[in-house]
Amino acid sequence: MKPFSSLLALGQCLMFIQPALSTQESLGGPFIHSSIEEAKRLVDEAYKYSREKSLERVRGQSIRPSDVLRLLKQPARDTRSAVRSADYLENTLRLIHEKVHRTHRLHKRSLNATDLLTPQELDTIARVTGCAARVSKPSCRTTPNVNKYRTATSVCNNLKSPRLGASNTPFTRWLPAQYDDGVSRPKSWDPNRSFNNFVLPLVREVSNRILATNDASVESDREFTHMVTIFGQWNDHDLTFTPSSPSIRAFSNGLDCDESCERSEPCFPIQIPLNDPRLPTGPDSCIPVFRSAPVCGTGKSAFNFGDMANRREQINALNAFLDLGQVYGSEEGLARDLRDLTNDGGLLRINKEFTDNGREFLPFTDVKGNMCATRRRITNDTNAKEVPCFVAGDVRVDENIALTSIHTMFLREHNRLAGALLRLNPHWDGETLYQEARKIMGAYTQVPFHSLIISFLFPNLDYNAWRKFCGLSTPSNLGELAVVLNNTDLAFRLLQLYGTPDNIDVWMGGVAEPFVHKGRVGPLFACLIATQFQKIRQGDRLWYENPGVFTSAQRKALKNVSLAQIICDNTDITAVSRDPFLIPEGGNTPIKCNNIQQLNLSAWKESASTADQKQQENSDQDNEI
Repeated sequence: MKPFSSLLALGQCLMFIQPALSTQESLGGPFIHSSIEEAKRLVDEAYKYSREKSLERVRGQSIRPSDVLRLLKQPARDTRSAVRSADYLENTLRLIHEKVHRTHRLHKRSLNATDLLTPQELDTIARVTGCAARVSKPSCRTTPNVNKYRTATSVCNNLKSPRLGASNTPFTRWLPAQYDDGVSRPKSWDPNRSFNNFVLPLVREVSNRILATNDASVESDREFTHMVTIFGQWNDHDLTFTPSSPSIRAFSNGLDCDESCERSEPCFPIQIPLNDPRLPTGPDSCIPVFRSAPVCGTGKSAFNFGDMANRREQINALNAFLDLGQVYGSEEGLARDLRDLTNDGGLLRINKEFTDNGREFLPFTDVKGNMCATRRRITNDTNAKEVPCFVAGDVRVDENIALTSIHTMFLREHNRLAGALLRLNPHWDGETLYQEARKIMGAYTQVPFHSLIISFLFPNLDYNAWRKFCGLSTPSNLGELAVVLNNTDLAFRLLQLYGTPDNIDVWMGGVAEPFVHKGRVGPLFACLIATQFQKIRQGDRLWYENPGVFTSAQRKALKNVSLAQIICDNTDITAVSRDPFLIPEGGNTPIKCNNIQQLNLSAWKESASTADQKQQENSDQDNEI
C-alpha cells in the first residue's frame, strides 16, 4: 500500500504543476539574464540611494543615533560584495517568481521560482550574481606560509574545509533557525501569528517592562572593573560582526524604511506600544530597524546550491578565531591597507597629524562623510576643528572612547613588538617582522582572555562539568520559571508578556537568570559561552598552545603575558594593578610598571642561516598540502 500511495501522491503533484512546467520552454537564457539584470539594477539603486541619504545626513549635521548605529554596522569591502551578491540572487528569484505567477495566474504559494528553473539555469544565476564564487572551495596549496601564519580571512585554518571559520561565511547554528514562514521571515513578521497559542509581545514592551531601570538602581560591581566589559566587547569584535543590509529602501516596492512602519524586506521596524514612556506613540510610530544581511545560497535561494533545508542564514564578516582581527583586519585588502608599507619595518599605519606625548594614534579614515564630526555641534563653536573617525581592523572602532583606547593600545603594542624584533633579528624583512609580531599579538589576546573566561565567568567548571551543566531544566509554568530565575515577580511579568516560557527570547531569558556562583552570567549564558570558547580553542589549528605554532621556549615566555604589561608598555601610566580585571584593592593594589614581568623575546632570536632553513622547510610543507 505504501508504494502505491506514494505513486498516487506523486501523480497528483505532477498533475498540479503540469501547467507551470510547460512554461520552462519560455524562460530560457534571455528571460534569466533579463531578470538578473533587473535585480542587479534594483539592488544597486537601493544601495546608492541609501548611501547618499546617509551621507546627506552626516553633511547636514542632522545625523541621529539610529543613523550612527546603522553606519557602524554597514558591510564594507569584500563583505559588501558578498552581501550584494546575496541580494542579487534573492531578488532575481523573487522577480522570476513574480513574473511567472503573474503571466500564468498561478497561486503565489503553488510553486517556488526554483521549481521552474533547470539546474543549468540555477547555475547561471548563481554564477552571474557572484554567489557561486562565494561557496567555491579555495586551494590551500597556493597560500604562502599556510602552516606558519594565519591568513587575514582565516581561509585554510582548516586545511580539509578551508572556508570553515573564515570571514564572510555563515554563522554555525547549534539549533535550527525559527522563522515565521520556516524559510526567511523573522518571528513576529506577521504580528498576529501565535506561537504555542500566544502572540509574541512587542519587543519595545519587553524593554519597557522588564529591562528598564533608573540610574539610582544600578549598582557598581564590587569585584570586577569596567575592563571586563570593555575587554569582552573588544574580543567580541574579534569574533563576530553581523552586518545589516546596506539598503534602507525596500527592494520590492521602493519603500523608504525610515519613513514607513511597513514590513518589507529589508525593513523590519519596531512598533512603539501605547503609552510608551519616552517615544511618541500611534499607528505610524516605530523605530527603523533593518534586517541582518543574508548569506549567498541560504533562505529562498538555498536550492541553487542543493540545500533542501532552505533556511536563511546570517553572515559573519569576521573570521571565527581569536587572532586580533580587529587590529589587523579580516580581509586581505583591509589588512594590506592598515600596514605601513613605506618602509621595511613590519609596522602598522599611524596617525600623521597627532601624537600622544610621542606615542602613536590610530590613523584617520579617508571615507567621505564624517559621522564623528560632532565638536562644533556639541560645543556650539563653529570654529572648532573636527576630528575624523579613526580606522582599524574593525569598523566599530569608534563605537565608544574606551574601545577606541584599547584599539590604540594594541596598535602601539604591535609597532613596539615589530621594532623590538627588528633589533633582535636585523636580517628579517618587513613581511617577517609584521607576521611574527602579529602572531605574538594573537597569542596575547588568547592568554589573558582565556584566563578571564575560565576564572571569572564560570569558575571551577571543567570540560565534564559544563557538559553536565548544559543539561538544564526547561520550566513549563510560573512556579518552575520562578525557581529558575529565583524571582517570582520577574517570572510573572515575563509570562504576562510571553504567555509561556517556551516563547521567551533566549537573550531575554539569559539576562534574567541569576549569576552562577562567583560568576557574572547565569546558567544558560555560562553554558553557551563555555561551549563557544571550547570550540574556538579546539577548532583553531593555529591556537598558541598547539604543537608547531610556537617553540616550547616561546610558549613558556607567552605564559607571562598580561594585560597589565601591555598597558604599561603603551601608555604613560606608571602604576597598574597586576590584574586590571579586578578592583584594585587588597592584593591587587597598583604596583609600579617596572615591577611587572615583561615578555622575554630572546626565544624569537634567529640567525640568518636558521631563518633561511626555516623558510625552506615551510615552503616544502606548503607544497605537501
